[in-house]
Amino acid sequence: MKLAISLTLAVLTVLAPFAASSCRAEHDQVVVEAVDKCLSSLPSDWFQMKPEVLYEKLDGGEEWFVLDVRRPEEFATGHLQGAVNIPVHELGKKINFLPQEMERQIVVYCGSGVRSMFAASALLILGYECVYNMRGGFSAWEAAGLPVEH
Repeated sequence: MKLAISLTLAVLTVLAPFAASSCRAEHDQVVVEAVDKCLSSLPSDWFQMKPEVLYEKLDGGEEWFVLDVRRPEEFATGHLQGAVNIPVHELGKKINFLPQEMERQIVVYCGSGVRSMFAASALLILGYECVYNMRGGFSAWEAAGLPVEH
């Protein structure tokens, strides 16, 4: 299943430019079927985790690699305890700062959840098996009144 999800994301990444360049009424049936197969195999939670759920897991002692993909100046204003800051546009260059264990539980967040979704998708494509995007990002974490490290 995990391999299928990674392959799904890889296929979508490869197919996206073709789909965008051929926006016409008729689509190649093979492409349409491939996209349908990929999308229908995505998990129901769409790799999303609510801030409150993450807090419960961390507070309960679960070990997660917490990745903040915001810019350093955003990170400096506050972040989750123990978070590692690698801006999304530097992720490919700083891959050596990521866990070596591909099965390690990873949660990614940014300000609102958009940049972190790109980062989470990239990590899944790279072969990480348990990657989640924190829904709503750091804004949702703060809105829930959860602890912030400065």
